[in-house]
Amino acid sequence: MSLRNKIVMAFTILVLLSISSSIIVSYNISSMKSNVKELSDVYFEGITSLLEGDRDSYQSNLALTQIMSLNDSEKINKLITKGVSDNLIQVKERFDSFKSGLSGDLSKDKSKFDEFEKYYSSTKDNTQKIIEFVNAQNIVAARDFYFNTYLKDYSSMRSVIDYFTDETYKIIDENKAQTSDLIELSLSIFWIISILTVLITIVFSYVLGKNINNSIKKLQ
Repeated sequence: MSLRNKIVMAFTILVLLSISSSIIVSYNISSMKSNVKELSDVYFEGITSLLEGDRDSYQSNLALTQIMSLNDSEKINKLITKGVSDNLIQVKERFDSFKSGLSGDLSKDKSKFDEFEKYYSSTKDNTQKIIEFVNAQNIVAARDFYFNTYLKDYSSMRSVIDYFTDETYKIIDENKAQTSDLIELSLSIFWIISILTVLITIVFSYVLGKNINNSIKKLQ
């Protein structure tokens, strides 16, 4: 092989290594950006919606217990609107927000989504029943219904929220692991390509130097 061809071959190999490295690393960076965007725009937002929905359900339940202990009708009506009803409405809104973002990732849990709808609807109806008892000043019946009926559906609804919270955290952990793997892979590729480039440069420098020395000796 002529000296010129050896130089061209060495240069070609180095260029191909650089291009391959750039393509692989660029692809990994694009995947990392996508993962990070999903984490911030979908998964963390979904977790936030669930946690806020769980908080709202607790506040609605707390307000419901309070109205059964009050005698002031004005305070009761205010607490029913601001404490019980508004918070219960927000539970559904926040869960629907979570569902719109992650229903695709949690498609295997369709039955759990249906469970939430079932228990939320029962909790909403049961809440209205307790309010009717309170407005009729039948506190004994309200408390009896609260402990024997309401709490069962309410607890089941919160259990579904807890289930989806755990499942979403699992998805987040998987996404974080994938991102970490991509970072490690990119670093490994960078070091491998760098080492290969240095080794190839050294080898061809040695070979080219030897060829040049031989050519000079022949000229002498």
